[in-house]
Amino acid sequence: MPAQERLLVFAATDWILCPSTDTVKVEKFTQWSSLSGHLDFMIWHPAGILCIGTALAFAVIASSATRAQGLGQITTCVEISVNDSPVVGNISRKRKHTEVDCDPQSARGRAFSGARANASNALKDICRARILGVQAVRDICAAHGLRAATGTTSLRNPAVPAGAVPIDEEIGIGLSNSGISICTVIRNLPAETVTSTQPAGVENGFCIFNNNRATKVTARARARCGVQCL
Repeated sequence: MPAQERLLVFAATDWILCPSTDTVKVEKFTQWSSLSGHLDFMIWHPAGILCIGTALAFAVIASSATRAQGLGQITTCVEISVNDSPVVGNISRKRKHTEVDCDPQSARGRAFSGARANASNALKDICRARILGVQAVRDICAAHGLRAATGTTSLRNPAVPAGAVPIDEEIGIGLSNSGISICTVIRNLPAETVTSTQPAGVENGFCIFNNNRATKVTARARARCGVQCL
């Protein structure tokens, strides 16, 4: 298929002035809103007819060169357990982050988000250097009915924990030294959270709707190494 040629494949409802076909060649495509999993769109049919509709599912199909530049493989982060590797499975890093906000929930949410990012950043180079060999990673993925990922990936699926403790976030951290796509899994440490209030200042509008008091939250999170499987 030539690189300039595109096909829009869709399942559509609520067609207006549009041919009753499931696949049309797109000459012009404009998206104006996306709500509740539906895509509202308008296109120009080759015959010059303006088509307006709501797509329930769609995919843009182009040349193989264009597809290779897409989001990559959809992967899952699998945490490395002590059984998988007594060395890597025991590696972790804990970091903190502090936020101040008039809204206590906003301060808490941003504090944990920052702590998770800091913990992942502190661990990523260690994971890259010490991650297991290719065959060991294949075995870890195979134990969960998956296979090891390499190259461009998009970490979208829920992470697989090594044990019963849920994971709060997973972050892709690129390739290991052995060429394996890896990640970190991060858990919040709510028991180590420190919360206090302080007089609000000009930087937060004096918290006029919160009795001129701002909430300060210092949160902590712990990161561990994982591998990306698909």
